[in-house]
Amino acid sequence: MLGAADLENRMVLAAMASPLGQPATYAPLAGGSTAVRVALNRRAIETLTEAGTPARTEEIEAFISTSALASAPVRGDAITVDGATHTVIDVGRDGQRAYRLVLQRRA
Repeated sequence: MLGAADLENRMVLAAMASPLGQPATYAPLAGGSTAVRVALNRRAIETLTEAGTPARTEEIEAFISTSALASAPVRGDAITVDGATHTVIDVGRDGQRAYRLVLQRRA
């Protein structure tokens, strides 16, 4: 029987491999670029400003197969999806076969 983490990992991998996974360009800090497919997850985050007023921001996660990249991603790498370029601000692993990247959209 699959646990919740295993099921989620399989769903992410299926989304990346399917035609529904979004095409993207991954550009490491070291140079060059690679065409990849990603599964994006966007979620709204409610915070308070220093003045105490509510503010809403968006966290964007991209899941990329580990086999799609020649080397492990690092903070500062860039990824372009749907014409928007984002900077990688955090890197993690989602199971054994996918990287979980937290992105910040460039202005």
